[in-house]
Parts: sequence; C-alpha cells; structure tokens
Amino acid sequence: MLNKQEDQLISGGLDYSIKVWNVDFIKNNLNFQYSLDQHGNCMESFSFNSSETILVSCGYNHFIIWEKGEQGKWEFKYRKDVSDYGRKIYLINDQQLLWVTLKKNVDDILVFEIQNGVFQQNNNKTIKLNNNNECDDVSYFPIIHNKDKNIILVRHKHNIYPIRQLNDGTFNIIVTLDCQNDIYGTMSNNGQYLVFWDYKYKKYQSHEILNK
Repeated sequence: MLNKQEDQLISGGLDYSIKVWNVDFIKNNLNFQYSLDQHGNCMESFSFNSSETILVSCGYNHFIIWEKGEQGKWEFKYRKDVSDYGRKIYLINDQQLLWVTLKKNVDDILVFEIQNGVFQQNNNKTIKLNNNNECDDVSYFPIIHNKDKNIILVRHKHNIYPIRQLNDGTFNIIVTLDCQNDIYGTMSNNGQYLVFWDYKYKKYQSHEILNK
C-alpha cells in the first residue's frame, strides 16, 4: 500500500510482519526502513485513515492499530481480536472500520466503532451478505471507497457489493453482482465505472455506476 505522497510503501506477507519502505520514483529507488512485528498471523490487508496518521492492519483473526509518532515512525497502539476470521479491513473514517469475514459459513461485514478510544464491534450495524457455503473469501480485490460519491465497493466470495453509508451510520447494499467465480477488479477513481475480470468466462466486464 502506497501513501498519498508516494514516498512510503507498506507491505506484508506470510512472515507475520509489516515492512515499511522508502520510495523515490524520480531516482527509481526502493529502500527498506524498518519492520513492525507484533502480528501473530500472516498479513492480509491494510488501511490508512484520511490524514494517514493511523494505520490498521488485518491479521486473519485480529487487527492492530498503529499510530504515527512524532518522528513519523509507525508505533504499536493496540491489538484487537476478532471472533470471525477475515482477510480484508478498511477504515471508513477515524470512528469506523469494516472487517470482511471469510469462512464458508459466515457471510457478513462487521462494523467496528470507537468506544472509549478503542474500536469495538457494533453488532447492530453488521452488513448481511448473500449466503455462500461453497468457498472461503480471498484477499484479492481490496475494499475500494469513493468518499465523494459515497460508494464502498466490497468483493466477497462470488459477489461484488456496491454499498452506501446512510446518515445514521448504518450501511445499505445498493445492488449485488453475482459473478459465480474468482473475481479480480477495481473501480475508477471518479467512482463511475466498475471493471472486473471474470475467471469463469475469461473476459472483462465493465459496469457503469449510476447515482440515483
């Protein structure tokens, strides 16, 4: 994951650690800076808050909140265990984050909100997805959020869900796209188009997202 200034890269993998890299695209340089080693599982996904002062990282059965220190170095803040395993996490804002479950018999997006300075699950705001007991969810196709158009794009198992946040802080699924197989895709920066690769039919599909 690249920051907005495009001078720092965050990476993670099977060694249970986060690597922080310095990037210089003008000089074509990538230099290792330091490692964050508090996870107990492989790294699946990350998310910054809008000001990039908070980093949340997903570790399969837990997530960790990191805070940028005075010297600009990421520092461990706390770890939060999650009962339902997941591979994708996203900070909607400084007060809310989404956790996408992965197991065959669980089809939810969990919502965590700040309570007394710590993210806690709010069961009343859980987003229910289509039941699918055929497979686990996978980490490709990360969560995409277009704040201007209030569209959150989540791929879960065989479906793609454009989701909108309502004024009361709950979430509403706009439509469900059933793709029946492994899906890789993205949304255009202006939130107008969804493009994804359909593994079953070996072709790209393009959809225009209309705001109504």
